[in-house]
Amino acid sequence: MNIELLKALQSGNITSMEQLKEILLFSESKIRELLKELRKDGEKNGFSIVTVSKRGYFLQVSNEEVFEKYIVDQTNNFQQNMNRKNYRISLILFLLLQNTGYISLDQIAEIIDVSRSTVINDMEDVRKQLNQHHLELDSKVHYGTKVIGNEKDIRQLLSKISGEIVASEFLPLEFFDFIKELDFTAETDYFVTLLNDYHIVMSNNAIESILFHIKILVYRVMQGNYLNEIEINRSMIDESLYTITKKIISFIEKKYDITISDEEIDLVASQIFGKASSENVPSKQKLELETSIKEVLNKIDQDFATTFSQDESLLDNLLLHIAPLIMRVSYGLTLSDPLVGFVSIQYMSAFLIALRFIDYYDELKNYELSRDEIGYLALHFATHIEKENQEKLQSIKTIAFIVDHMRGSTTLAKTKLHYMFPYANIVVVPFAAINKHSWEDVELVISTRPLNQISYKNKLILINESLTDKELKKLKDKVLFGDLDYTAKTLTVKNLFYKELFLVKEDGEYLNLIQEMCEKMVLKGYAKEGFTNSVIEREMRFSTIYENGIAAPHSLTQMANIDSIGVILLKNSIYHLGKDVRCIFVLNVQKGHLLLHQEISDFIVRIMKDINKVKLLQLSETYPNFKAFIKDYI
Repeated sequence: MNIELLKALQSGNITSMEQLKEILLFSESKIRELLKELRKDGEKNGFSIVTVSKRGYFLQVSNEEVFEKYIVDQTNNFQQNMNRKNYRISLILFLLLQNTGYISLDQIAEIIDVSRSTVINDMEDVRKQLNQHHLELDSKVHYGTKVIGNEKDIRQLLSKISGEIVASEFLPLEFFDFIKELDFTAETDYFVTLLNDYHIVMSNNAIESILFHIKILVYRVMQGNYLNEIEINRSMIDESLYTITKKIISFIEKKYDITISDEEIDLVASQIFGKASSENVPSKQKLELETSIKEVLNKIDQDFATTFSQDESLLDNLLLHIAPLIMRVSYGLTLSDPLVGFVSIQYMSAFLIALRFIDYYDELKNYELSRDEIGYLALHFATHIEKENQEKLQSIKTIAFIVDHMRGSTTLAKTKLHYMFPYANIVVVPFAAINKHSWEDVELVISTRPLNQISYKNKLILINESLTDKELKKLKDKVLFGDLDYTAKTLTVKNLFYKELFLVKEDGEYLNLIQEMCEKMVLKGYAKEGFTNSVIEREMRFSTIYENGIAAPHSLTQMANIDSIGVILLKNSIYHLGKDVRCIFVLNVQKGHLLLHQEISDFIVRIMKDINKVKLLQLSETYPNFKAFIKDYI
């Protein structure tokens, strides 16, 4: 609010109280309160608010440099607060939409780590968004709140909200931290022995898939996260499979000192039944299933710039999952609510992918899958994402750990860092010696205090030397999802634009413009032969024209020699298939890390969400102006 008032006073003229009330839409007492705060800030930030008797107020700047820094900081803080609120509301909506039962405000507050009063204040905005999608909140004393309305409307809003959350921030996958520490050797050996004893034939992948679901079960139960309801046609499942299930569950209960309900046993039995049955699927049907999954993964890769279709283990796991899933839902073996609260909120990016997978998979689309079935499917995509995250952590080889003084806590912190970065050489550098240290090969700088002396600020993360579990999680998120550049070879969106791949056009035909840019990219060596046809074919199958006139065509398969984005700015909007087109980004990126592809997607999403930014982009008639826009925007 301070920044809004300050901007109102920046005209250079005397501004009356009435004018301030009209501009800000605040009461006079509120404005006087803000003026008091600004005067206090001005003492240390190079400005003062001067009162002119009976006329009003004006701004007087005594130190332009300090004042400009204050303006930037306040603007950033204001925007961050707005972003945080919007993000928080999206999280609340996701929890309410994903959860089929009642959830209390206290539970919501605990999960998203805010106060109960904050959640209460946000609920009015939550209701407004729900009402816009023909949905309502139903609240019961001692139970909590849940969303009521048409399931189709719920799914549509859930998909939209998931996309917004994924576009703004990745969330940690605590489940994978849990299973990394889990030694499941004894459980695996015992389960295999049971299968042999009862003459059940099952592939290694199927066995691993069942054990993965049992790990989920252990995690949920240890979190106090239980099944609320399950409908299993028990007559479908052979008694020997129930016997195997009860024995492995009994083994689990004793080892982890937990109690597992009959409903949970039914769920595990249905998983074993599904996997055992999938082993008997005819080879022709299995090949058709594999082809369908590959086609859907390719579509998802095109939508999200991911590499799911290249992951053979993901394909195998989905093959094992989809056949039993279709069998389960076709025979009425449905389950409800196994993933709620703490678990579901961690898989939003994967949840969004799972929703898109179902939308593209015709046979699955015919069934009313529960949101919990979607949650299980999402875990396969979450596994892929986590695997890529681990590869990034393991790729960092040289870390400088800067500390105030060498002491016992330093050794402990270094040990914790070694656990997170297992292949890194971590060099402890006392703050007093940083000027003597060579920074040439350092990929990541972790410091317990701010640094101004070194040239690796883009590789710097500030931490508290105590490095609690919560601080370690923040450090991991910053490495995985921050805008830090760890190696000289690391690419970001701003590195993908080239002057010779920049065009400004008055107008034109959409596909012809794309063809012109693609041919230029091939001619200049940025893309391989066949790139043009591949992009046009992809565009004719599925249009990539998005909101506010932003289009992002790309090839069916990655054909880049040099990672690049061709830019076509249109002075006048054109229309294709009834859609407005203002700017075309032709994407040409090699197979690479998910994070680069995700960064490109985030960049496109952020621009297309802001029509004012799109209009400014259209005004960038020269390449230097365009680069300046990109620099400011990124």
